Amino acid sequence: MATQETLEGVMDSVPAIEDAATAYVNFRDRRMKLTEKEVAARQVLINAMKAAKVETYRTTDGMSCVLSSTDKVKVKSATDEEAPEE
Repeated sequence: MATQETLEGVMDSVPAIEDAATAYVNFRDRRMKLTEKEVAARQVLINAMKAAKVETYRTTDGMSCVLSSTDKVKVKSATDEEAPEE
């Protein structure tokens, strides 16, 4: 059986790159699934704030929720607010 020639410009397999690419794709795919859950959770929060007819709310553990007119909500944890901005 004849061996296949390596095409010009095509590299041989590099295990470190193969492993790193696989790890990256796995993390990316997990993040994308979490993004879908985050979007759903954000909508639940928006609906709850609208039902309560509030535009701003501070949770008992210090998170600040601000409902914008574009149906988005910003939430900052108490530690986020204490961190100095650069």
